[in-house]
Amino acid sequence: SIEAWLAAHLGAGERVAVDASVVSTHWAGTATGKLDAAGIELVPLDGNLVDRVWGDAQPARPATPLMVQPLEYAGTSVRDKLAFVRAHLRGVDALRARFTGKHSADVAT
Repeated sequence: SIEAWLAAHLGAGERVAVDASVVSTHWAGTATGKLDAAGIELVPLDGNLVDRVWGDAQPARPATPLMVQPLEYAGTSVRDKLAFVRAHLRGVDALRARFTGKHSADVAT
């Protein structure tokens, strides 16, 4: 797990900053417990670090429409994929999922 790797590679007294808008409260609770045991503090950031790093040079969000691949390439329909994601989100009591691949999209339930 990420928190186990952090605990193994950081030392007591070090801090790990996280963007609270992209980690679940469950993960934050689990990570806090494991990191506290190693003397490492989990610290929520105020705002989005990526936006701070980019500053004014950050490119605009894509303005092109979403491209749906034909079923023969995608393997599963958009409707079925969204139903799967929404069911999973309900199962873990989440409100949103963020997909961060090359061709990403945010899916809200």
